[in-house]
Amino acid sequence: MTITVNTEICLLYWHVGSRIKTDVLHEKRAGYGKLVIKKLAENLTGKYGRGWSFQTLQHCVRAAYTFSEDEIAYAVRTQLTWTHLRSLMSIDDKLKRAFYSKRHK
Repeated sequence: MTITVNTEICLLYWHVGSRIKTDVLHEKRAGYGKLVIKKLAENLTGKYGRGWSFQTLQHCVRAAYTFSEDEIAYAVRTQLTWTHLRSLMSIDDKLKRAFYSKRHK
């Protein structure tokens, strides 16, 4: 059950970020984006509760810019958590990020 919940959380956050990236920010990282995300966070928090803070939405958007849909699907199949993905987003080198996203036993 934990794996299923983790998978759904990761996919939800990535899809929210992807939606904001394409429909709200129109694929741009403009300075006004922070203002838009802050306002969106206020609206979502008012409607759905504390889980949609400015910081959470920033992580969602960053995930959408960092990982493709295939990469995020692979990550959840290998049972990486949202916390793992947030850590991987700080790695700028795509090759290094791919290496660390593989499950090493």
